[in-house]
Amino acid sequence: MTNQNQVFYYPPDMRPKVTPLSEQFIADAETIVRDVKAAIDRGDHLRAQNLAINGATRFPQHPELKKMAHILSPPVVDNGNQASNTGWLANRQWLKAHWDEYYGQWVALKNGELLANSEKLDDLVQQVGRGKDIFLTSVW
Repeated sequence: MTNQNQVFYYPPDMRPKVTPLSEQFIADAETIVRDVKAAIDRGDHLRAQNLAINGATRFPQHPELKKMAHILSPPVVDNGNQASNTGWLANRQWLKAHWDEYYGQWVALKNGELLANSEKLDDLVQQVGRGKDIFLTSVW
């Protein structure tokens, strides 16, 4: 087993040869931009995404690569109306305990407490609004 902190000493005649990359293998930012555009033209969107994200990481000050990476990056979903985890668990327990009483209706819950109920969603929203921690659901 090799210790991760172990340092190897190579005598000069046994040292591994490190060959520097030639200029043709070092892609500059404009080459990456051109490659991203070519990948999009071919319909290879995953390749374009990877090139753009890697290019923006390598050249973070390049405005076009930053824009391409932002546009081609995977979407991020953030539902601002989602209730907190503790509230969600309390709401779930309330639904399990009271589903038969409110079957076929819309209910508004907050932290496991019933705020209002109605047969129509629009009426319920008028009563309680759409606050961040308010959970609106139909009971079936």
